[in-house]
Amino acid sequence: MTSRTPFSRTASRRAPRAIATGLLGLAATFSLTACQWTSPITTQLQYAPADGTMTEVGTIKVLNALIVAEKADGPGTVVASFANQGSQKQTVQVKVADQTVGTVEVAPGQVVQASTADKRLQVAKVPAPPGALQDVVFGTADGSVAPLAVPVLPPNPPYATLKPTAATAAPTTSPATTAPAAGAPAPAGAATPAPTS
Repeated sequence: MTSRTPFSRTASRRAPRAIATGLLGLAATFSLTACQWTSPITTQLQYAPADGTMTEVGTIKVLNALIVAEKADGPGTVVASFANQGSQKQTVQVKVADQTVGTVEVAPGQVVQASTADKRLQVAKVPAPPGALQDVVFGTADGSVAPLAVPVLPPNPPYATLKPTAATAAPTTSPATTAPAAGAPAPAGAATPAPTS
């Protein structure tokens, strides 16, 4: 006849509780991590972490594209950054509502801003009011075209320095930007206005 000690009786009572607690812990772990199986991993989704929108045209990435304008049917400044991911220089043409706004040259591996406080890529008439979306078409010399709906924002900080100047009959060069001489190439990264007629 064997006698049980109080220690062995207590251990035998605790064993089922420990197993049940462990199983509950495993069930909680699986149920809390199950959303990884049913939801996409959001860190792998591309999005525009800015006020503007983005797209790609050929080897050019168009980043933070927007228009700064005070009112509908008034002048506006096209704001965007162009990143050339290719090995060739690219010229990006910008059109707003069938108006050719101008072109921007981007060297390989470079990022160029379409408008800065010193130079602006300006459109004479923006049909959409601030707070709405305006269709803009970006194109390159190789025939690639990317239409994009961009937000129209008022000239408030941080875009106050990009406030458009008075409307003109056709897109022209702002005082800070000069057009290249006839037949001379524009400097790399310079915005070239559309020719006036």
